[in-house]
Amino acid sequence: MDQQANTPQRESSTAPMPPVDTNQILPMTSSSREWQNIQHTTFVNWVNDKLSSGKNPTGRKVERLNTDLSDGVLLIRLLENLTGVKFPKYNAAPKLAAHSLVNLDIAFQYLREEGVKLVSIGSQNVFNGDLTLIMGLVWTLIQKYQIKIK
Repeated sequence: MDQQANTPQRESSTAPMPPVDTNQILPMTSSSREWQNIQHTTFVNWVNDKLSSGKNPTGRKVERLNTDLSDGVLLIRLLENLTGVKFPKYNAAPKLAAHSLVNLDIAFQYLREEGVKLVSIGSQNVFNGDLTLIMGLVWTLIQKYQIKIK
């Protein structure tokens, strides 16, 4: 009997790599945690600066991106200050989750209409407080409205 027939064949080194499982959670090192805290602080400061300036300054401040943007009100106010556009109708004092999600949908719809590239983030992510995706959204806003990258 041919011994090579029963021997498993090695995959060639040019075979494509399997896709990375994005659901895999990698442990954060203290330096990456520190970097995330620096980014968070920087983004909070930028958001608060934009909320307090412009044609429609607000008295509210963001302390934590993952909770303070979750009802959509401050995100809409931020967009109003960044763009000078007054949003016609939204729930300024949402009491139900549905009200918050509608506010967030209004903000995301506006961003899509403006051609802002939104990758892997939607209303539900902001509502659920996904900090990594929310910081990505804020970075996208900085690029679009501060740095003016298309």
